[in-house]
Amino acid sequence: HYIRVRQKEHKSAIEGILKGLADEDQLKYQSLLLGLAGVIPAEMEEEMYRTKTVRLAEHGFLPYEEALSIYAPLKPEGLKSHTHSASPSSVDEGNILDLAPFIPLHTAMGQNTLSQVLGLIDAPDGQDRIRLEFAGLCNQLLSADNHLAADMDTLRDTCRKAGGYLNVALENIAGNDISVAEALLRNNPLRDLFRAGFTMTLKLKWKAQRWLKNSWFQKQGVAHDFWPDAWSGTLTGLLKEKPGVYQPGSSEKAYRAFEYAHDIENAEHVLDRLMAVDALFAQLTAKYPLHTAIKTFDPNFPQLLFTLWARKLLNITPLFEPLSSEDMKRFFTHLRRNESDPPFEMIGYEGLFVADVMAEADGLSIEMKSTLEAVLTHLWKDFSEAYRWVQSDAIDARFSPYLLCTRPPATS
Repeated sequence: HYIRVRQKEHKSAIEGILKGLADEDQLKYQSLLLGLAGVIPAEMEEEMYRTKTVRLAEHGFLPYEEALSIYAPLKPEGLKSHTHSASPSSVDEGNILDLAPFIPLHTAMGQNTLSQVLGLIDAPDGQDRIRLEFAGLCNQLLSADNHLAADMDTLRDTCRKAGGYLNVALENIAGNDISVAEALLRNNPLRDLFRAGFTMTLKLKWKAQRWLKNSWFQKQGVAHDFWPDAWSGTLTGLLKEKPGVYQPGSSEKAYRAFEYAHDIENAEHVLDRLMAVDALFAQLTAKYPLHTAIKTFDPNFPQLLFTLWARKLLNITPLFEPLSSEDMKRFFTHLRRNESDPPFEMIGYEGLFVADVMAEADGLSIEMKSTLEAVLTHLWKDFSEAYRWVQSDAIDARFSPYLLCTRPPATS
């Protein structure tokens, strides 16, 4: 028999296997080579895939394509919240509940509604049924997320993710009513509860995607640092394939899975703020060109708003153009004309700032106006705090987080 190995990088390995087989059993060696003539590669590949799938299924891991169904949307209305005569996830096989693992569900426990409800289930078979289901849910998530070769950190994060979305579903549907949450847990498969919780985050992701398609921000091609870090981080997290909660300053991961109802509320609150400010700038930039400021200074949105307002207050042509160093000092002198020493409160100007900016937002909806007003009030507090202890003469154009300012020419 003459043999040529097509993949040169595997040549030594394949030749070694064939030589070892020939030395061990010459007849089987010849039988193998003669049989290769009738092999159909695609059929062999399919059989190998089937064998691998069966082997993984024996250990509780579904094929990737099937496991992905765990992320299929499910409306909360599809869950059973009333008392049922028997659990839809009851297990009838003999002693199978004795095999229910303890660690996965224990890892997912925390100070949340899920833990409270689990504490109300006294029957051992009920607890074991949930533990067994939860382990199966985690296995399906590992398959769907392609984490079959997982380390301990991945296993822990998967358990927390599973428990987190279960808790999101319970908190959003039941609110503070523990009895309703208990009925949901008893009468629904954990898989359905997980899907319902994940769907709530998907709805928020879809809302963000719909807004981005026609947003001023997207059309202008503005960088994400135009928004505050918490806003841009939240938006990036929502737009991920599987939405995540932004964790500023985290030393481990910038994003985690949603775990509480307030995670969704906070993310939606940030998204509403983004949409309101974006709509404001769509109207502002229709009146005041923005191209020069964007290209030269790469500003954030507070700098643009305060610079425009400062120019109006100083009776300078209202544009998104930087102030001179003298104009900036004149601006602060005007705000502090009734104050001589720090801390400077700039009393009375908060309402003027909010009113002047809101006057440019006539075309916004009532909800957007309410959100925008809250943003502007918070923005003024940050601005006031940043300059509270700085004398007007000491304000430096090089350090102006809330104003665009040209630097004075260097002196020799």
